[in-house]
Amino acid sequence: NWIAGVPRFWFAPDYLVITYYDEVNSNKLTVAVYDWNGQWLVSKPVVTNLPYSLDLDSLQVSLQAENFTVSYRLTGAGTNGVLQTYAVRRAFGQYGRWEATQLTMPDLLAPEASYQVVSGDGFVVAAAMGVSELYRYTWNPRSKRWVSNPLYISTVLAGEWTLGAADNFFTVCQFQPGAPLSLSFYYYDVATLAWNDNLPAYVWQKGLPKLSWSLSNTFATATYITSANSVQETFNYEVRIYAWDIHFQALPSPNPIVGTDIPASTLEPVAVSLADGSMIGN
Repeated sequence: NWIAGVPRFWFAPDYLVITYYDEVNSNKLTVAVYDWNGQWLVSKPVVTNLPYSLDLDSLQVSLQAENFTVSYRLTGAGTNGVLQTYAVRRAFGQYGRWEATQLTMPDLLAPEASYQVVSGDGFVVAAAMGVSELYRYTWNPRSKRWVSNPLYISTVLAGEWTLGAADNFFTVCQFQPGAPLSLSFYYYDVATLAWNDNLPAYVWQKGLPKLSWSLSNTFATATYITSANSVQETFNYEVRIYAWDIHFQALPSPNPIVGTDIPASTLEPVAVSLADGSMIGN
């Protein structure tokens, strides 16, 4: 059936999510899911009338095998940039039916304050600039509901920071002026339904002029500029691999991948790597 609104599409291996935003009709947001099992099976759409306008540039859908999240920022006078997130999961024993739960999100300190919402296999984590609490939710397969498991970090999220997530773990990378850059791990034990929040963190002491992160299932890569030659207008960079075992204990790092004499005129993106599965693209 035809649905009014601006469409957006997200693809998973065996299902498709389409969102429609109709600003004219009471800021209506519709989320439709299509399952594929040899033919398309359409679920009952999730429909909500938003109290304010939706910033379409902020609309994101994060897909997992059994669940996905829909997150976005609301705009307009008096909103201060409200963040909203829905966790949507397959209904137990009812193929083709999905159930949505709205999750409480951190308050944004300003309309343009940065935030992130990431998800893994059965969990959702949200963070916002200037807040020390990570809003963490876990799917409990026994009670069949989303459970809040807040995490308080030692410093508020300021300066440069980012979240990453894969499978049953997520990471927090932080860099603040005058402090070392750190990458912290947190993983969920699906047998005990408990989080391990006491894993060792990776720390960098160097002041790196450019750094990018990429996360895979069993390792992370850090790509950064090591030196620059202003006369020849070139720079050098390295790609370092940080791996861990099944207990998230660090494994020996291989020798870094080195790029030398790269022209400074090289177009973006440069000094960036992508980790996926067991491969790294640079």
